[in-house]
Amino acid sequence: MYHDTFTVTDGRLTVEASGLAGVAEVIWPEDCAPSGTTAVCAVAQVPVISPDYSPQVLLEAHAAEGAEAGKQGRTTYAATATGGPEGTAG
Repeated sequence: MYHDTFTVTDGRLTVEASGLAGVAEVIWPEDCAPSGTTAVCAVAQVPVISPDYSPQVLLEAHAAEGAEAGKQGRTTYAATATGGPEGTAG
């Protein structure tokens, strides 16, 4: 989650990981609140992309027990934030 023209605040990243069933298990970071296969991750400040930028939410995934070699899965996400110019960004 990033913004390339201005810093915004109160970011929310919603990650949906049901596409990883039988493939991988997600280890959610502390700033994420999981509920089933979805989690909402809080990002206090979303900085402008720069050489000093660092990722805001790092998801860790491990192969699910019994997962077949080469099997793939997918996550989807949506991001929103407030606090940018004129109060909103997304």
